[in-house]
Amino acid sequence: VFQVQVIEGFLSGVYVDGAPNDALRRRIEKIAAPLLNKRPIDLASIERALLLINDLPGVVGTSLLRQGADLGASEIVVTVAGLPNSHLVTFNNTGSRTVGPLTVGVNSTFYNPFGRSGSLNLGLTQGGDFTNVDELTAFNIRYSVPVGSNGAIFSFGGLASNALPGGTIRALDIRAVSESISPRLRLPLLRTRPNSVYLDLGVALNRSRTLLGGGLLTFDKTTVAETTVSWAQNGWANGTTNASVSLFHSLPVFDQTQVTSSTKTNVKDEDFYKIGFSLTRIQQTRLPALSVLAQVQGQWTDKRLPTGEYVSFGGSGIGRGFDGGASSGDKGIGGLIEIRYDSPFKRQPWFGPVQFYAFYDGGRSFLNDPQGTAPPKITSEGFGMRFPFA
Repeated sequence: VFQVQVIEGFLSGVYVDGAPNDALRRRIEKIAAPLLNKRPIDLASIERALLLINDLPGVVGTSLLRQGADLGASEIVVTVAGLPNSHLVTFNNTGSRTVGPLTVGVNSTFYNPFGRSGSLNLGLTQGGDFTNVDELTAFNIRYSVPVGSNGAIFSFGGLASNALPGGTIRALDIRAVSESISPRLRLPLLRTRPNSVYLDLGVALNRSRTLLGGGLLTFDKTTVAETTVSWAQNGWANGTTNASVSLFHSLPVFDQTQVTSSTKTNVKDEDFYKIGFSLTRIQQTRLPALSVLAQVQGQWTDKRLPTGEYVSFGGSGIGRGFDGGASSGDKGIGGLIEIRYDSPFKRQPWFGPVQFYAFYDGGRSFLNDPQGTAPPKITSEGFGMRFPFA
């Protein structure tokens, strides 16, 4: 006679070690708490909980399973380490002739500020040439905090910029000033190591002014709601894939600019919407140092958009051989192919490693205004090198 005893494995306890504050420890315990009610416990549930813990701003968590006191029981110990504050300075010479070509950026991220879980990001960008360093000044700030125990992240950010184009139009004394604030909420719909799907919800309140010779030329105020679904895949065919689809829609709130306003405005259709899309693939090759980046992005609408909502090609993204906004319109599509080679030189204390690259890109945009001038189709190719300072 054989007796078969089936033992279902389960977690009898979750312990958090190393949390910098009690609030973070309690949040991690809440994220892991559903594991205590699963019988039998499965690795997929444990993996998801650990990924959500590591998604918390400024947190790195590792886990250890150990035998529990009861038959079939295990205990999980989550060891938490906080990330150090990070600071980054960037410099490039790929800016446009009107607000460049030199661009310097300073970015700092502070983790767990104000004594609670979260992150605070501050950024400053300055652009111009060797004689005029004030052609572009932009400042951005974003504060992110976890919400609930299901991996949601709420953030609140702002952007302010001032552009005084140089080059051949410097004498016209044109100035563009803009501000934007944008609360956002990110929800993880699927979270595994190979696949992650997120839902992002947000609202942007935008204000922009254009001045000519010190006098007001245009003044726009728009409020735009956003819904984005994004997918990240890692590992299939030895590469990574990122894709997203976004829906933007204007809202008639917060004193949005009216077409009948006495002030000249870029708003043509007050009730507008647009659909944006992006697909990026980084493919590793049989040579470990060689990889290929492929990217397609664009947007579609049948409305006449304010210029601030245009799809734009040219500059550091797609259309690198042209000034920013060289091809801009209500709708359009662009693509990029880039071959990358990671040099064998080891990283030095303040420099490296170096990556060499060559690219070919192009984009085309269209206007829904039949009286407008058709934007050009642009293509460019080039090569260069990247290296970080740290």
